[in-house]
Amino acid sequence: MLRFTLLVVLAVTVFAVEKVVRMNDVEGRRGRTPKPLDKICAEIECPAFDSANGTDDYMKRILHESVWVGTPLENYRSPSAMRAAFMRLFRYISGANADGAKIPMTAPVVTVYHMNTTTQKITSAHTYFYVPSAFQAAPPQPTDDTVQLVTFERQLVYSRAIGDRYPSEARWSKTFQELIASMMKEGVTPNYSVFATAGYTRPGFGQQRNEAMYFGEV
Repeated sequence: MLRFTLLVVLAVTVFAVEKVVRMNDVEGRRGRTPKPLDKICAEIECPAFDSANGTDDYMKRILHESVWVGTPLENYRSPSAMRAAFMRLFRYISGANADGAKIPMTAPVVTVYHMNTTTQKITSAHTYFYVPSAFQAAPPQPTDDTVQLVTFERQLVYSRAIGDRYPSEARWSKTFQELIASMMKEGVTPNYSVFATAGYTRPGFGQQRNEAMYFGEV
């Protein structure tokens, strides 16, 4: 099992939980209001995290060390490549694993991007599902060679959420820019070489939540 640390990248993630709820998660002042994180995680399992100090512009939380299952995203601009990556992971939780286990779906679906900060070009991308707590101790091995189990170490996550049903590339870019500006206003400089997008809800169905993320060491 690979050990992989999500470093720090392009933009956004928690305040104290009670404040998060009170301010409806701090986000989406323009456009649709994102679905509150506490409501989502009451409906579907999410990774464990501890609250950290945030601001009115972004969330900050400490994610616990945990196992995820991931696969390469060959072309991050291609909807068909995104679907293919998602389906490889979906087949894994549907039984395409060494134990034939049926593994519950979790949230969020995270795509991590690595960028060459000199050329400002994305060099690789991977999509991940969080492995639910019942399988964390001994997750079954994938049967597809393009799918791998990865351990994300305990880390700090900065995020900004939007409620758009199908965020465009321009919308994501604007959200990352807003996240960067908010972080820098608080004296936090993002590591631009790694960033992530996270989808917590089924696109097109009900209230949505997507997050732009940067990561840091605890």
